[in-house]
Amino acid sequence: DAGIWQENSKIFRFIKSVERKGIEQASQIVVLTNRFRNYLTENNLKKSENIEVIPCCVDFSRIEQTSGKDEKNNRFELIYAGSTTGLYLLREMGLFFLELKKHKPDAFFRILTASPPDFVRETFKQLKISENDFTVTKVSPKEVPEYLKKAHLGISFRKPTFSQIAASPTKIPEYLACGLPVVSNYGIGDTDYLLESENVGVSVENFDQNDFEKAAKQILKLLEESGIAEKCVKTAIENFNLATVGRNGYQNIYRRLMK
Repeated sequence: DAGIWQENSKIFRFIKSVERKGIEQASQIVVLTNRFRNYLTENNLKKSENIEVIPCCVDFSRIEQTSGKDEKNNRFELIYAGSTTGLYLLREMGLFFLELKKHKPDAFFRILTASPPDFVRETFKQLKISENDFTVTKVSPKEVPEYLKKAHLGISFRKPTFSQIAASPTKIPEYLACGLPVVSNYGIGDTDYLLESENVGVSVENFDQNDFEKAAKQILKLLEESGIAEKCVKTAIENFNLATVGRNGYQNIYRRLMK
C-alpha cells in the first residue's frame, strides 16, 4: 500500500502467509481498530472473543508536564506532526491549507517532522504557498505537546488504502488531548467515525476543492462552538488514555489467557 512492495511479489506473498498463520494460531490478537476486528470476524479469520481492540494511546502525564501557558499563537495555526512521506499526503494537506486560507487570511501552517524539510518546501512551492505562511521544524517528542497546545487545528491526511482499516494514527489522539479539533480523511481506521460521532472534527472524502471547501467551513464553524477544546480533551481521555484504555485492554487479554 505504501508502494514499497509489489502485491504479487514473492516477499509480499510470503509475509502474508506468515501473517495468516499467526492469526490462525494466536490465542489472542491485539488490533488497533474496530474496523479491522470486524474484517477479521466477517471473513472468519478469528472469533471476536479472541480479539482485543487497543488503539494507539496518549500518555497524558507527558501533556500535563508541558511547560508554559496554553496561549494560542497570534496567527490562526494549522499544525501537522509526523512523517510527510510514504502513506501521508503532504500535497493534499497543502491544498486544504490553501482553502482554509481563503476563509482565514492570517492562517499559518506549522509542520513538525523529522522528514527532509526540502521535500516540504518544494511541495509547497509547487502549490504556491508563500514561505511566510508555513514553517518546517524538527522537535523532540517531549516538545510536541507544547507546540500543539498553541495551535488552533490539527490535520492528518493518509492514503486510504486497504491496510489503513487497521491504522490508528497516534497524532489524532495527541491533537485531541491538546484541545485541537481535527481534519482527517475517510478510510483511516476508526478515525472518521470517532470525529463525526463525538463532533470533534471533520473528514474529507475525495481530496477535491469542493470537499476541501466544505471541510474548511465545517471545521471553522466547529471551532466557534463553546467548550470545543474541552470536548476534544474529554474524547481523548475516554478513548485513548494510556493509563486506562491501553492498560485495561491488555488486562482483558491476560485474564482470558489465564482462563
